[in-house]
Amino acid sequence: MKERRKSGRIMLNQQCWLDAKNLTLFIRICNISKEGMFLKTASPLPPGTRATLSWESGEKEKIEAEVEVMWTRPASTQSRDLPGMGLKILNFTQGADCFKEVLQRSEDLSTDVIHMS
Repeated sequence: MKERRKSGRIMLNQQCWLDAKNLTLFIRICNISKEGMFLKTASPLPPGTRATLSWESGEKEKIEAEVEVMWTRPASTQSRDLPGMGLKILNFTQGADCFKEVLQRSEDLSTDVIHMS
């Protein structure tokens, strides 16, 4: 499969809330980039679903973004890949500067995994 990402991914180990129509999930963010993120879940939402994603940074600042599910990966005994869904960030409603700082801090530290809690 051809790589379609515009920017590199940063590994992240962070719990978050994902609110979609009549459904709220408490799930884990596995990686982030400037444009999107991957959430680990055995029950991904269908592609095209729009939702609000929120979590607190290490500084306890709330980050909130409107997102859209772009693709899903089902759980499989045939693959080591994590089940989940890829999200595109549509816009930030809170904490955009904090999100940018997280990305910058990880680049400055040249680290692969960030624990924000």
